[in-house]
Amino acid sequence: MARDIAHQISILQDQLADLSRSLTRQASSSASDASATLGPLARHAASHLRQHGLDLTRQAQRNSTATGVALGALAAGTLLGFFLAGSLRKDD
Repeated sequence: MARDIAHQISILQDQLADLSRSLTRQASSSASDASATLGPLARHAASHLRQHGLDLTRQAQRNSTATGVALGALAAGTLLGFFLAGSLRKDD
């Protein structure tokens, strides 16, 4: 009886080890597939963002007055948001 239980435990341990190896292979394969898919997408996105950043820089250099106005409005909006957020916290 004890040998039978020990033998079954040994079989279960072997099956568990096989399952663990199988899951490790599947995880590795999935990670490799994800890397193969996401790598080109990330490179394309980086290239796209770089190009639009350069375009935006060129436009800002050509239209310095409009850029100054836009940045000033952004700064004013940010400060107004901070003041409003601060006043709402004091009311709570």
